[in-house]
Amino acid sequence: MNGKQSAPPSNHHFDSQWPRAHPAQLTGKIKTCPDDFQVTELSAFSPSGHGEHLWLWVEKQQANTEWAARQLARVCGVAARQVGYAGLKDRQAITRQWFSVQLPRQTTISAINTDLPVEIRVLKAAWHNKKLRRGYVQGNRFVVTLRHVHGQQAAVDAVLADIRQHGFPNYFGVQRFGHDFGNLHRAMAAFTARRLPRSAHQRGLLLSAARAYLFNTALAVRLQQGQWNLPLEGDIAQLDGSRSHFVMTAESIASGEAARRLADGDIHLTGPLWGRGPSPAHGAAAQWESCALKNLDEWKNGLERAGLKQERRALRCLPKNMQWTWRQGAHDRQLVLRFDLPAGSYATELLAELGGC
Repeated sequence: MNGKQSAPPSNHHFDSQWPRAHPAQLTGKIKTCPDDFQVTELSAFSPSGHGEHLWLWVEKQQANTEWAARQLARVCGVAARQVGYAGLKDRQAITRQWFSVQLPRQTTISAINTDLPVEIRVLKAAWHNKKLRRGYVQGNRFVVTLRHVHGQQAAVDAVLADIRQHGFPNYFGVQRFGHDFGNLHRAMAAFTARRLPRSAHQRGLLLSAARAYLFNTALAVRLQQGQWNLPLEGDIAQLDGSRSHFVMTAESIASGEAARRLADGDIHLTGPLWGRGPSPAHGAAAQWESCALKNLDEWKNGLERAGLKQERRALRCLPKNMQWTWRQGAHDRQLVLRFDLPAGSYATELLAELGGC
């Protein structure tokens, strides 16, 4: 994490040092051991108990989600396409999430666990009539321990209290862009050559990385202008916990209604996930988007040619059930954070608001 203020990256130089809403308040170490970063999936619904898809509640350590899915396919004797999961989880962590395996024949947890690598363990299982699909998740619960923390406790507490009340910039995390921004470099090359990968998986990686880059760039510009959490006429607002959107009117801003609903966490301002068609933003908000992305036509054109449609993403993330405790270790001071985030938001971006880890 880093609290350094900087301009958005250019077309040819990618940088993860996005502008922050809060000044840096601490330094510390993250992921010293797997226990320091724990993620528990918050499911959108529970399995019914009937059907031919065995849903497995899996705890994994030092293992990424795709590798775990392949191991489950191997042990259950099915093709990889018969294994489903709702979202990708961190490798350098202890994570708990559902997987589904299309498995018409009966089996037991103990039989599956016997042949799994030590990094993966099935904790419980239930049958369901549908495969688990990407995106079928409400959010994730995090328990994060920062070690060797240096900084004024009162100042850190103040930033955390502000994040709990007002949220933090909802940047896509650097992991979306691949190792050394490889997904972005490949996306740029594919757009220039007008030739995307044939593999649906690789194509998806590049397009999602390019979209995330444009969103982060737009959010960074608005944050630098001091307006990332302030309504503009013509903004597209999103209802909390919903995909429903509406246009922010000048009247709602002038009356204070927009500011009140933002303060209450009832709505969130949004930014563009680029694709075909005109942006739904109007007026001042449309001018902001146009200005922020004016030098990125090659990226926008590439996403449009790929057939993606205009979508929206909240500019801020408002954590739920957020609390924190300080403790003194044998050789260091530690900060333990607990919070829930909606699907698609990154714990690393919350941590980045605190300073350098």
